[in-house]
Amino acid sequence: MVGIVIVSHSEKLADGVKELAQQMSQNKVKIFAAGGIDDESNPIGTDPFKIKEAIELADSKEGILVLMDIGSAVMNAELASEMLSDDLKEKVLLCEAPLTEGAIAAAAQAMTGADLKTVANEARNGLMGKKSLLGSDGEEQKPKQIAQVVGKEIEIKVPNELGLHARPAVRLVELVNKYNNEVSVSKNKRDYVSAGSISQVGTLGAKKDDVLTFKVIGEEFLEFEKSLQEFYANNFGDSKKEIKSKKPVQVKTNGANVSSENIQGVPVSKGISVGPAKVLHNQTVIVEKTIINNTTEEKIKLKSALSKVVEELEDIRHKTMGLYGKEDAEIFDFHVSLLKDDEKINEIENLIEDENYSAAYAWFYVFEKLELKYLEMNNQYFKERASDVIEVRNKVLVQILDCVENEINLTEPSILIVEEIGPAQTLSLDTDKVLGIVSKVGGETSHATILARSLGIPAITGLENQVDVIVDGELIGIDGSKGVIYLDRKNPEKIASLREEKKIEEKIFQERFSRAKMPAITEDEVKFKILANISSPKEAKIAFENGADGIGLYRTEFLYMNRETPPSEEEQYEIYKQVCENMQGLPITIRSLDVGGDKPIPYLGIGEETNPFLGVRGIRYCLQNKEIFKTQLRAICRVSADYEIRIMYPMVGMLEEVIEANSILAEVQDELSKEGVEYSKHIKKGIMVEVPSILFILPQIAKELDFLSIGTNDLTQYLLAMDRENVSISKHYSALHPTVISALISIIQNSDKEGLEVSLCGELARNPKATNLLSSIGLRSYSMSSPAIPAIKEAIRKMNIKENKISLDDIYKWSTLSVVKSKLQL
Repeated sequence: MVGIVIVSHSEKLADGVKELAQQMSQNKVKIFAAGGIDDESNPIGTDPFKIKEAIELADSKEGILVLMDIGSAVMNAELASEMLSDDLKEKVLLCEAPLTEGAIAAAAQAMTGADLKTVANEARNGLMGKKSLLGSDGEEQKPKQIAQVVGKEIEIKVPNELGLHARPAVRLVELVNKYNNEVSVSKNKRDYVSAGSISQVGTLGAKKDDVLTFKVIGEEFLEFEKSLQEFYANNFGDSKKEIKSKKPVQVKTNGANVSSENIQGVPVSKGISVGPAKVLHNQTVIVEKTIINNTTEEKIKLKSALSKVVEELEDIRHKTMGLYGKEDAEIFDFHVSLLKDDEKINEIENLIEDENYSAAYAWFYVFEKLELKYLEMNNQYFKERASDVIEVRNKVLVQILDCVENEINLTEPSILIVEEIGPAQTLSLDTDKVLGIVSKVGGETSHATILARSLGIPAITGLENQVDVIVDGELIGIDGSKGVIYLDRKNPEKIASLREEKKIEEKIFQERFSRAKMPAITEDEVKFKILANISSPKEAKIAFENGADGIGLYRTEFLYMNRETPPSEEEQYEIYKQVCENMQGLPITIRSLDVGGDKPIPYLGIGEETNPFLGVRGIRYCLQNKEIFKTQLRAICRVSADYEIRIMYPMVGMLEEVIEANSILAEVQDELSKEGVEYSKHIKKGIMVEVPSILFILPQIAKELDFLSIGTNDLTQYLLAMDRENVSISKHYSALHPTVISALISIIQNSDKEGLEVSLCGELARNPKATNLLSSIGLRSYSMSSPAIPAIKEAIRKMNIKENKISLDDIYKWSTLSVVKSKLQL
């Protein structure tokens, strides 16, 4: 690929343009900066020796493109090229293209493998995109309207009980942006806003039965109309069985004085806890108005911060999906959509460019207005989205300002007393030390509350200044079912009573989990294996407590996220060992690195693909990046010396991939033997069955493997050719579709013939209502998120395989998804 050199009088500017260009080329193109001079008292200038060194570093057989800013940058670049060897000099092209736009355009073109001339021409055309938006020189530009108020009209009533809350708002924005149209929307014929902006759609405050009017201009009107009608028919993606909004709990407040023996709040997550209060004062984030000169540098800061926070939140979303399921994970779709909202980002960049605001102040200013907009809404549910806006705002500010994010670290088990807590912060809590959460601000439907319930943490909210009487460290008790806080200094008898109630609660809890650790055996003595899906040692500990018979899927990709380089062999070894220790010797199935598709990791260098779900994913990436793969295999093999470890390859579609992966594994084992490093000679090898092609080559591929794990989420997606994240077709996406069930039957029957172990992994595995069906087709091993394990085990214990009324003949007659759901009473 063509190498690129950025020459500027300013070192910071050169580095900033380099960073932008590297992001555009996904770090695949050699790009070097030569900015400023080494003079602390007067650093602005250009140095021919610096430029010469950068050109030598960027050397490529395809050539080197040099981009410069002004004046002496051009002269010194010419001088630097004269100092080069004749061979290198012939490869260099000094280009008159604009520095920033040219570098970005050149990097994108160079990434495609284009020659030097083509890359230079693309750099020269770097301003074309800006010109097409702003018009030709001297042309007076009219401000662009925020939302169109003309076009073809579509009207729908909001059908779902909770209205256009965060998740359906995200789904709607995704649907709008899928088509080549300009779409605006209004609520009840009031002001129109951009339907492609989450910040604008999210603050419409549309409740059930409000009328949404869409104005559409564009060539894909009919496609959009059809998808919108399907979105409406699908209840905006919400369950039709959702609980209706409760009337707000009336809480009698008594200011900061507690005249009675308790404090009454809003109960939001049930449970009883007694312990010391840990009073945390939220740091109020206020960014002072700051005027800057270098707007380019500030916009680079903003882009970099957004990229880092998006990656962090997508990591949290993936972990939440694995541990608590899709509904909780979708909470973070709203956060990510805010960070990708072009309308908001443009508004912030305009403030930086036109008003010379710092990136931090521009971001704070815009998001403070958005927070207030949510807080002023009449509907409590929409008001509670303000806490999400605050959390997103603060996360980005931490990155822009390069400061440390507030973390909740407890030294002993305590009940948290906070003003407000966000969902990402809730998920980061150490559940061994957080006995309960009491917050001034919040509600029954806040995202933090939803996650507290999933985590099993008792919680009370809506207390305002009543909690000010609680002293840090004093003993208190909370009843999350009633929303009452008791102070030991006021009512020691009640605290003693709560302790007894807690003992009873824990006894019931322990009985439940002692049963969970018992084998899952049906009434007619058929034994099932119930495994857990995890992504960290901590989750392994939870899985063991929930009664998992082992780990059926350890998602190792989370080790590679939120960092700049891959984890070392030693780091991986220690983490895998910790997982094994937390599972106390039970078998562990470690899935090799599964990246690509919906799990991009920038530093791994996976290029932008037209269809990433059919591109470099899973085992394909590992086979193309042998050293990263071998490092992981070495760590896995070393752990196998002391624990029962199984290796599973993801996204396998061909026999050749398994043969090559096994060959690399054998190579690693041979190297370890020569080094005298111990490992198990009997590591079992398997694959995730996600690609439909495996159904047709199972007898051949079985000769290379010991087990299969059916990944129903991706298998369903590929069998039905249906994106599982596409809200407009989500009602058809189901692992219970007859096509998928037929595929499962084929896999299980052929695996039995070939003597392969087979288990099922995915959302279907954790559905107790599907257990009877799955057992009838011969499935005896399931892998799921660990909180679902006790319920599945209990369902299995009540089953009698011999008396199962579902037969294969019946199943083959179930011709549609609606028939399957009817038969299973879903």
